[in-house]
Amino acid sequence: GGDGPALSYDAQVVWAHIVANPFVHNASGIEVGKNYTIAPKDVLVGFNLVRAPAGKVVQVFKAQATVTFVGNLVWASGSPDVGTPLDAGEAVVVDPGLVRLGELFALAPGSPAIDRALALAPMLAVDVDGQARMRPDVGADEQGATLGARRPLTAKDVGPHAP
Repeated sequence: GGDGPALSYDAQVVWAHIVANPFVHNASGIEVGKNYTIAPKDVLVGFNLVRAPAGKVVQVFKAQATVTFVGNLVWASGSPDVGTPLDAGEAVVVDPGLVRLGELFALAPGSPAIDRALALAPMLAVDVDGQARMRPDVGADEQGATLGARRPLTAKDVGPHAP
C-alpha cells in the first residue's frame, strides 16, 4: 500500500547488529543474504539463542558476505548439523535448556545460556521483560525468579478495543 514508489530494489545491509535474540521454533534460524543479490557487509550476529531444524540453524547464502558471529548458542533438532559451520567462539552447539511457560519459552535453571553473554553487560542493562542483566544470559530473556516490569501482550492488550 501507500502512494510512494515500490521498494523493489536490493539495498545492501551494512553494519547491522543482530544481538541477544531468541530464534525458537522457526522454519529456519538465522539466514544471511538469502533473498537479496547484494551480500551483507560488516554484520554482527552475537549472543543469540537459536533452535531450528537440522541444517537450518545458521545459513549464509552469500559467500562474499562479511559477517562476524560471536557467542551464539545453537541447537539443531535431532542432528548435529547446524548448517553453516561455525567455530566454538562463533557458536556453541548445545541444547539451550528451554522450558515452556504457557505460550513462551524461558531458560530453565541450569541452562547453558545462563551467564554466557558477559560481553553484553555494557550494551544491554535490562532484558526483554525489564529484568536487570547483571551477568547477561544468551538470548533476550534473563533467567530468574522475579517478574520484570514488562510482560507479553495479549489479544486484550492490543487492537481497537484495547484499554
